[in-house]
Amino acid sequence: MSIPPDLLLIALTYVTVLWCRTFTKRCTVTLFFLKEIFMRLCVIRKNHVPLHGKTDGRDITIAIRTTCLSVREKKIENMKRLLLLCFVLCLQPLVLIAQNDGCPSRPADSYQSAQPKSQVLASEITQAFPAATTTKAEGRLLAVYGGRQLLGYGLYSKPASNGITGYVGETPLFIALDKDKRVLSVRLLDNEETHFIVDKVLQSGMLNAWNGLSLKKARKKSVDAVTGATFTSNSIIQSFKAAAKHAQ
Repeated sequence: MSIPPDLLLIALTYVTVLWCRTFTKRCTVTLFFLKEIFMRLCVIRKNHVPLHGKTDGRDITIAIRTTCLSVREKKIENMKRLLLLCFVLCLQPLVLIAQNDGCPSRPADSYQSAQPKSQVLASEITQAFPAATTTKAEGRLLAVYGGRQLLGYGLYSKPASNGITGYVGETPLFIALDKDKRVLSVRLLDNEETHFIVDKVLQSGMLNAWNGLSLKKARKKSVDAVTGATFTSNSIIQSFKAAAKHAQ
């Protein structure tokens, strides 16, 4: 059985391109194109359908045309899919904006990170600074903030007052300072002193003796002990002076 020259020519071209495709990327496209032409021409010859009244070189022309149309249809289909994908991607942000009344929402995590985080503060701090939300150590002092605004400073007598005792035990203090580091108030913290002795010291107003003074002046100020609570009041005075000295 003889092979038609046109089929032989296409087959030889197909084999040649197949052998050369490793040397150029364009051969891949050419190989696909010739393969399609070859397969379509084989179908025409297999079905023995005479084209234009006879089987001649026009079969190749028709096979090429049908292949070009097929490739063009595939390109158009791929272009439609690409356009549809672009439309969906462009539509998504518009839907999100519409859901938020035209204003893109700010991510919750970035909003929270921009706000100062509140802390669980000790009662002595919140009593001295009711608007306090956060604290930050600055040297031996504790800076107290209300949001981003500096409210003042806090100073604990311990550890500077360690070893200073009253009648029973130590008398730790919390000293509140304003932004200029002047004394706002002095608070006696939990201690083991006798309750009625402590009440006598508090009622005497001795803890207000340093209000309005800088730590340097307050440390040098002479404060008298409370009659009937000498050990406890002297312990408080010495604890205050130790804390003031330690903070300078």
